[in-house]
Amino acid sequence: AVILLDELSRAHPDAWNILMTVLDGGQRYLRLDEAEGSPIVNVAEGVTFIATANIGNEYTSTRVIDRAILDRFVTIEMDVLNDEQEFGLLKFMFPEVNEEDLKAVAEIAHHTRTQSLSDVGKVTAMVSTRASVEMAGLIYDGFDLFESAEISIFPFFSNDGGVDSERTYVKQLVQKYVKDEGEALFVFQLFWRSLLFLVHVANLRQTKHPQQRPCRWLKPLHLQPMNCQQSWRLNQRQYRRD
Repeated sequence: AVILLDELSRAHPDAWNILMTVLDGGQRYLRLDEAEGSPIVNVAEGVTFIATANIGNEYTSTRVIDRAILDRFVTIEMDVLNDEQEFGLLKFMFPEVNEEDLKAVAEIAHHTRTQSLSDVGKVTAMVSTRASVEMAGLIYDGFDLFESAEISIFPFFSNDGGVDSERTYVKQLVQKYVKDEGEALFVFQLFWRSLLFLVHVANLRQTKHPQQRPCRWLKPLHLQPMNCQQSWRLNQRQYRRD
């Protein structure tokens, strides 16, 4: 069995004192009361304890863990995920979400981490994996990329400095991915509507009545094909020349 001691660095020192005998390989018991002769509970065979802790000045309400507690663990320092690892995690958690959106979330998070660790970075905070997961979850729920970022990551960045603020920088970063999505959608819609119009024209070429003939007049910026009869009224001279 595995027992997880989550956020050990936020625990009260009294809790650490209770864990001293529990985590000691030579004792492995829990005393129920500090009184002399109080009953004890032995830790079962095969039980493993794993603890997590956030270490650093940026984490408030945490304590420096007692050295005696640390000596009872094998310490493994976990680095932040890179963009590929982050994308793999998000894809595993939200397989229904468009991969391009998940890649955008992972790349945005990775960019902020790179910038925050740089001596000349544009931001001092980073998008955590927890925030990335929340952002992907909002996209799964129907929010677009910018809306999900507005809820889950923008509040972590300072708005001091106006257009030169960290929040403005992150907004511009997210907007790059939103713009690309918009352009791709526009091209797809334009192609699809043009294809439908050409099919409509091909079908109408077999008719004889002018009002039912294919529309030969189309505004360059008009995405929706006009009703052929309406187009005929607006362009009767063209049909007369035919």
